[in-house]
Amino acid sequence: MISAATAMPMSETGPSLSRSWMKANVIAAAIYVAIGILTNATDKLLGLDESTAGMLFRGIGSVIAFFGAVVPLVAYAMLTGPVLSEKLPAFSRRGWISLHASIGVALGIAFAVVILFGPKSSGAPATMPSHQTMLIGGLVATFVFGPMFGAIMGGLQTLVLRRAATGMLAWVLWSAVGSTVLVALLMATAFGLGQNNGVATFLAIEAVMFAGTVGSAVIMLPAVKRLAPRG
Repeated sequence: MISAATAMPMSETGPSLSRSWMKANVIAAAIYVAIGILTNATDKLLGLDESTAGMLFRGIGSVIAFFGAVVPLVAYAMLTGPVLSEKLPAFSRRGWISLHASIGVALGIAFAVVILFGPKSSGAPATMPSHQTMLIGGLVATFVFGPMFGAIMGGLQTLVLRRAATGMLAWVLWSAVGSTVLVALLMATAFGLGQNNGVATFLAIEAVMFAGTVGSAVIMLPAVKRLAPRG
């Protein structure tokens, strides 16, 4: 039997919804960063950045990369799904998780293929681009690929959301803005660190990734609040 609380449309748009949304995204961001650190450490241990890395180690690295792409997205969906369902009675948590799992699988396969069959490192020190080249690349990444990725990701999420809610245009637009801000922070950090490639640099980028991901969740709050139960 469906309870009255489930049958009645809920309109939780106040501080409680915002806190739940932010809590879910902070945990998801922490999981993403932790897996990123673990994946990078495993790559170093396997010597995947060396020309002598064999197919066995590449195979292990590709499996780790695959799950490193799938797990954070599934975790994000599992954490944010209950928050969205509090406001949208017809929201499908299963569809939300399946969507993000599918995206993770697609990305994971791509990462795995690159590690398994990509060109081996020559062993020679990499030639770093000039500051001007890095600046131009950063601007293109920020203002072209940033909003493009956010709009695509937001658009895919609406495939599930639109069945239960209105406010899809705002969701896609704010998703594009959030992605742009995240990419801008990463590009600014990379530009500021320059040619430093040590552990400290990697950890700094991961810290910015965490802060940027949480910031993107804050930016998405207006879109979350604009969601309204359909029908």
